[in-house]
Amino acid sequence: SKVGSYTSPAQKVYNPAEFTSNLATLNKEIASTEQRISSYAAYGIDTSAATQNIASAKTKSSAAQAAGSGNIITANANLEAGEAFLVNAERSLALAGLKAANANIVSIDKAADTLYERKWNSEAQYLETKVTSMKYSYDSLAAVYNSGGNPDTVKLDALVTDSYTVLAKANEYLEKSE
Repeated sequence: SKVGSYTSPAQKVYNPAEFTSNLATLNKEIASTEQRISSYAAYGIDTSAATQNIASAKTKSSAAQAAGSGNIITANANLEAGEAFLVNAERSLALAGLKAANANIVSIDKAADTLYERKWNSEAQYLETKVTSMKYSYDSLAAVYNSGGNPDTVKLDALVTDSYTVLAKANEYLEKSE
């Protein structure tokens, strides 16, 4: 009188023909993230967590290459682990970038207030306009990060670069206004 159902667990099927392109894609993504880490580190941003994850991703990539298509199960297990480390590296880098951009936005906002006090109104207005724009970008990128995703790398990199550029300009205005 009772009808039961059974669903078998998902089983992965690996295609050895795709292994080479999957490995190449992973290595390309690792190299791209390494470049981003270098540019963030050049600003003085702490990228140690991202660097550790990238090192682990590279190790897994090398292990996958060593296993090769002859041992496709081991090779793909290493590829998947490498992808996971890559995702963690990107999330770590995103957090570091968001923190740095936010700190810069706060500093620029304070500089604008100081410039208003010194009657440098046009420079202060310029900084305020940039802060408003950067806050909007920051909020949208932080929302993606906080929901568990990885923010758009192009937009995040642009925000980080812009925050450092405008902060330098703000410091220049402060120095001239004294």
